[in-house]
Amino acid sequence: MPDTPECQAIQPPEVKPAAGVRLIERAPEGAASCADVSAIRSGRTLMTSFSGRRLTSAAGIAPDGVKAIIWRVRRGNGFLDTRVPVRNNVYAGKLPSRAGHGLYVFWITPSAHKLVIAPHRLTKQERAQLRRERARDLATGPKPSVFPPVGTKKTIFTLRMRIERPGRSVYVATWQAPLGSACANNARNRIGWSRRLTASRRGS
Repeated sequence: MPDTPECQAIQPPEVKPAAGVRLIERAPEGAASCADVSAIRSGRTLMTSFSGRRLTSAAGIAPDGVKAIIWRVRRGNGFLDTRVPVRNNVYAGKLPSRAGHGLYVFWITPSAHKLVIAPHRLTKQERAQLRRERARDLATGPKPSVFPPVGTKKTIFTLRMRIERPGRSVYVATWQAPLGSACANNARNRIGWSRRLTASRRGS
């Protein structure tokens, strides 16, 4: 972080030390996660990465007493369940579904099945926000647009543009703060992305 008055005003988050476990996937995809004791007890330790078409490489930590997990994904009008054993408090495998998409995870203990992960159910406000974001995506043209146009140092801005060119190229965008602003010397960023190739948002 640059040593400027603007950056000095931004305080890093205060994270208290806590006992936990780090889970590392030593595979071509590679992944890692850190979970504290409360996350392990609640089941919120799932680590996923892409593992090929319709498969997810998944792993997690379970507390003592959990013998296996059920990995449940939606298939058509029903569900597909996959049982994964827990060994030394860890479960892992290449499992059906896209990473983190419409997923249920159950713990299997000697006495019961316990649901610990389920898909997020959108609220009315979240659905309305998604509709507004989609409308902005569809209205995007070749001239870059930023939303919101004005904000504060805590505002999250979204940059949109549409590229109507053939091929599967990766594009690089560079943006810089206006001259004369407090951030003009430091706020220069470059990022690469691949445009959408099909459907209504093609090119964006």
